[in-house]
Amino acid sequence: MTTEWLPPDRPLLATTVRALPRGLMMLALTRLLPTGTWWRSLLLGTLNIGASNVLLFVAAYRLPGGIAAMIMAVQPMVVLLLAAPPPSPAVSASRR
Repeated sequence: MTTEWLPPDRPLLATTVRALPRGLMMLALTRLLPTGTWWRSLLLGTLNIGASNVLLFVAAYRLPGGIAAMIMAVQPMVVLLLAAPPPSPAVSASRR
């Protein structure tokens, strides 16, 4: 669906139209701004929502729809592998 409705040469506009209304609706419903460290919220929001959506739409613009869908389907598994803690030295030493 993304490749069919994607405006040509405008992946940033498409991702903004997709994400901005949801963010504004969440802000209107909760009426709370993030507390604590603003830099952390800004960094996580930019990487999780902004960069992810922009890269998704750039990939959908450049790749066939099936390959872009496969990349999105594999993404949670890649995140799990990247988020797994490294093995502790004690475990590695006991396997020798």
